[in-house]
Amino acid sequence: MGPFSRDKKSKARPLLAPGGTKFDFRLGDSQAETFTISEVRRQTVGIPSEDLESYMEARYATVLGLDEHETFLAWGPVWMGIRGYEKRFEGTAVITSQSIMAWWQPSRRSLIHSFQASHTAFEAYEYLGPSASHFRWTTGVCGNDSGKFIVGDPVMFVASRFSDKDGHANRRTLEVYYTFADLATANNTKIRRSHGGSSIT
Repeated sequence: MGPFSRDKKSKARPLLAPGGTKFDFRLGDSQAETFTISEVRRQTVGIPSEDLESYMEARYATVLGLDEHETFLAWGPVWMGIRGYEKRFEGTAVITSQSIMAWWQPSRRSLIHSFQASHTAFEAYEYLGPSASHFRWTTGVCGNDSGKFIVGDPVMFVASRFSDKDGHANRRTLEVYYTFADLATANNTKIRRSHGGSSIT
């Protein structure tokens, strides 16, 4: 469920935005431009002080195989899922101008699992709601307890993961989702979008 489709009757605390304000649920995906970080925008604003700690943690992506020369555009918490598994995992994702890298730990006893794919390999997505979709690539690289391997036609669930305490973390998770969506679909007329009734999986 995306941030703008949260049950209005829920007694949970509202999602925080930076400065202790609240996200405007009525705007939905029309806020996408606000959270899309282009390469020019990143170069202009640099790494804000409130994002420095999370940026240093996100550099772990280079340990997992991301090219250290790629420019980090967006990074933050996400929900991750794999085709064939119903469980969603708390993960972290990094978006560069060339690719996406995400990682999570399925259980305390498992190693870190990861997924990496190039934006040029992006093929289709199934829209599940604001900041939540199934995505499919022609090829990607998965890592699990058995090692790393190339997979064909991987389908991943990716959604923003929110905090009731950290407004900046909520901003970063939206930046991850919308920056990736913008890069993956930009100038690609072959991208196929479907809704819940027409699964890409």
